[in-house]
Amino acid sequence: MKLLDLTDKTIAQLVRETGISRSTLVDIIKGNTEFKSTSVENGMKISEALNLTIEELYNKIYKEQLLLNIKPL
Repeated sequence: MKLLDLTDKTIAQLVRETGISRSTLVDIIKGNTEFKSTSVENGMKISEALNLTIEELYNKIYKEQLLLNIKPL
């Protein structure tokens, strides 16, 4: 799941609400920088802007990927 799939907010709104630079947010959104590789500070800012805990945000982003990687026996 991609970050923008979790919100109706635009990149500009997220930049204003988080104080994270547009280029950094775009890198995270496009997957050039994985969310799990971003700083804790930026992760917290993003999760707060989306009204989620950092754990909820991480799970929403990576849960789909984990389920797709599970192979049947």
